[in-house]
Amino acid sequence: MMNPLAWLPAMHGHELALDGTNLRCRKINGRVLNSSPGAVLRSPVGERFAALREHLARPGTPLSGLGPGP
Repeated sequence: MMNPLAWLPAMHGHELALDGTNLRCRKINGRVLNSSPGAVLRSPVGERFAALREHLARPGTPLSGLGPGP
């Protein structure tokens, strides 16, 4: 069974979710995009997801230190 993604509002009518190690982007109307616009990736939410993805890619690293952003 597949787990539903947790979508977070990013900017300009887009939402982001982390699907395993893949960053997924969709418009607020629910249409999932094949790629994420650069401005969305550079948004605060996009940068937090990028940091989380990088952290999770390192073997044996705990999730501590990844609390809420500033």
